[in-house]
Amino acid sequence: MKAARGKAHSTIQTDLELTLSKFLICRAAYHGGDFNGVCCRRLVQNAGNIIVEITPILLIKKDECCEQRNIEEKVEIVENTLGLIDAAFSYLNILHPTADEKQKARQAVTTLMNFWRNKTELSVSLKGHVIEKHSCDFNDSCRLGDKEESFLEQGHQVGMKDDKRYLGLTSFVKKSYAGLIAGKK
Repeated sequence: MKAARGKAHSTIQTDLELTLSKFLICRAAYHGGDFNGVCCRRLVQNAGNIIVEITPILLIKKDECCEQRNIEEKVEIVENTLGLIDAAFSYLNILHPTADEKQKARQAVTTLMNFWRNKTELSVSLKGHVIEKHSCDFNDSCRLGDKEESFLEQGHQVGMKDDKRYLGLTSFVKKSYAGLIAGKK
């Protein structure tokens, strides 16, 4: 009977995730199902190649009411956004930036955020706000430090331990209460 039905068609999401996995990019369970920092770096560094691979997937699996031109425009916006993110972080990650590099960092962040607001049709996230309103000022006065992420990433690891600790609890209320009690110890 299974042979009569044929092979199930994969979804766009599945195909996109398989494509990203070729570039060692995946959603991290310990990161709430989001991309972690390493995968985000891989995404922006390989944006051009990824876009080349995902565009045909999107075009083949598009809804009938969606025009090819709209998909191509959105893909171009995503590619440009990733390029601008890469440029901004490249300048912000310079360990001992010169005055010229600090100015280029500010220009890259401003360009990114203007593009984000005018082209992506997405709201600015909290991280976007911090980058736009605070990172350049901090970079100008103090530099962004050694860019060490272990302290920040430790929070995800603690969250992962909590997830494993409370895995058997099915009630949200019980999990929340157990987490509060554990935090008081």
